[in-house]
Amino acid sequence: MLNKRSTVFGRAEWVQKSADDLVLDVPLASFSPDRRFDVSTLSLGYVGEIKRWSGATLGVGGMGTVNFIPEVLEPAYGSRAPLGLWVFVRLRPVHGPEMPMMNIPMGGMR
Repeated sequence: MLNKRSTVFGRAEWVQKSADDLVLDVPLASFSPDRRFDVSTLSLGYVGEIKRWSGATLGVGGMGTVNFIPEVLEPAYGSRAPLGLWVFVRLRPVHGPEMPMMNIPMGGMR
């Protein structure tokens, strides 16, 4: 969290995907469905709170992603580093000091 109303987040991922997972069944690809490829992804995002109520917050944000794929897949994807963008609205319940904890018995625990 940058502050009470702004959050920056990120993700890095490395996976092995089959040609079938990557939907490489187009004629120009002609890969065996079980052939595996290393695929990496880096994402960075931000969400900012724009409204707060007694029990919830409303935020807007976005995330940009760059994918890294093997050279052999460039013809199918048009790039070795396909890009993605995700824009979203977030509604979430407030938790923490703003919301009182419920006093629920837990099987004899005090």
